Amino acid sequence: MLRKNKMMKMNKFYKNPNCNNYSNVKNVLNDKNSVMISEGMTGKKVEEIQKMLVEIVNLYPSLSIITIDGVYGQNTVIAVKEFQKLNSLPQTGIIDEITMRKLSYLHEKNREKFREELLKNKISEVKKNKEREDDYLDQSDNILSEGSIGEYVKSLQSYLNVVSNKYPTISLLRVDGIFGPKTKAAVMEFQRIFELKQDGVVGYETWNKLSSATGGNPISVDIDWGLLKWYNLPERMVNMSLNIVLVEPEIPENAGNIARTCAAIGAKLHLVKPYGFDISQSAVKKHMKRAGLDYWDKVQIIEYENLDDFKQKVGSNDIFLLSTKSQKSYTDVTYTENSYLIFGAETRGLPENYILENFDKAVRIPMLPGLRSLNLSNSVAIVAYEASRQLNFTNLQTVSDYFKS
Repeated sequence: MLRKNKMMKMNKFYKNPNCNNYSNVKNVLNDKNSVMISEGMTGKKVEEIQKMLVEIVNLYPSLSIITIDGVYGQNTVIAVKEFQKLNSLPQTGIIDEITMRKLSYLHEKNREKFREELLKNKISEVKKNKEREDDYLDQSDNILSEGSIGEYVKSLQSYLNVVSNKYPTISLLRVDGIFGPKTKAAVMEFQRIFELKQDGVVGYETWNKLSSATGGNPISVDIDWGLLKWYNLPERMVNMSLNIVLVEPEIPENAGNIARTCAAIGAKLHLVKPYGFDISQSAVKKHMKRAGLDYWDKVQIIEYENLDDFKQKVGSNDIFLLSTKSQKSYTDVTYTENSYLIFGAETRGLPENYILENFDKAVRIPMLPGLRSLNLSNSVAIVAYEASRQLNFTNLQTVSDYFKS
């Protein structure tokens, strides 16, 4: 009788016209020992639930960010209660059938939205008929090949530079928006590594593989870049004046990670154009938003048209230039609350003439001989936290209150 009631409940549930993919729900309901998932439980099913809660954060920005560790702890309980409240469900903190149904539906809906955006993107839509694919590639304006120029080529070059960190046989490229022989060679090497057709043409399959290789995530979000500069920041953020400066950043994920670091220490983020990516592109917005998570409203962003514009407005007082050409360590200088920590583009660093003009203010991060550099976002974090340490971690929480009663 119990089995019959359960089957009737499941049949009624799966016939719901508002829900069209329930693989995660089936995983839960098909297991008689997991009708409800609650605090204290561990395992793969808990991990699946945590992953869904994290991936729908763009739908619910107020939802707490949790760690995907397969442990149904207090943080997961809080996130589940928040989700239930936002969807007018009983706030039990327990994953029951109704909560699982709603969570799975929204998670799948979110993925579908991403897939729709991918097809609408300027990247091109490849015809289903494989026999006519080559003709389509020749005709499509959205396919990149040798001779192409513009912002999409810059994005391509930036993403290839990211992948080259893991696959050194892909040559580092200058992000100039020109699809020349070097860019074609890098594309063909990427295609060889990922077992794609090695034609040097960037079509749907190459773009798709490139997106996944650089950490592309099926979460659809929009960043209102103009609003970010003048966000209504908490007073403690405005009072903290440490400044992080990125001169001509090339990789949107790095910019997003650095924005998150700025939020953590209460620093301002200064961005000097031209960028190596187009902020108006939906794909770029997704990568930046994903890297910065939900910290964008905690960062004050200031933009400059070029390096000369920055120098004119900021001057040369209390600045520190990060460069491997420097003769002194970043720990050998004294930072103030108004210091500007200036970092160059990922593939070429700061302009040499700018370094020479301010060589006494240039510092470096010690490394083993023969290495070119660290990742930009890592470099920013290292120096920014040293500056914060020298300032006694002003306004930062240095002791956890987790175990306080």
